[in-house]
Amino acid sequence: MDAALVSGEACWCGMARLELWNGARGDQEKKVLRSFSRALPELPISEEVWEGAFNLARLPQLDPDFN
Repeated sequence: MDAALVSGEACWCGMARLELWNGARGDQEKKVLRSFSRALPELPISEEVWEGAFNLARLPQLDPDFN
């Protein structure tokens, strides 16, 4: 994640933002999310975004059953 933030490739969508805020605990996590809100572009949740998110979640290092 740090590399994506530094390179400018990081982004999020409304669903990710909602889930992260829902799970945020403590002032430090909320501070980070407020920073993300100012810095990250928010993508509309199109079919292409859903497909990209699915593909990221299925990367071999995240999903041992990936084929």
